[in-house]
Amino acid sequence: MLMLYLCAEDGKRMRLVQGKFGLFYRCPGYFGKPPCYGRLALGAAELIAQMADRLQEQGELDGAVLHLQKCDVRLRKRSDTLCEAVIRRKGAGIRKVPQVYGKQDCDNDV
Repeated sequence: MLMLYLCAEDGKRMRLVQGKFGLFYRCPGYFGKPPCYGRLALGAAELIAQMADRLQEQGELDGAVLHLQKCDVRLRKRSDTLCEAVIRRKGAGIRKVPQVYGKQDCDNDV
């Protein structure tokens, strides 16, 4: 079965990219303003595909929710050969704004 991995934050299809330690899926919104930090490890993607195959055999694929260690996955069956996995990272419900480092206003500045 062909799996499409979608970012739950903005609904875009994740792309397979080369990282520092290997391949992973990343949301194309990473370069946006503010950036989207949606990502999925290659091992987790393989696990999701295996679980989707088992659920399809049982007839319970469409609408199934998988709770993994770092993300929640909602599966949507599009056809007998195509399935979408919507990835929502745990703790990623709100896009993080980078901290501003540097001089801050405070009462004890000289």
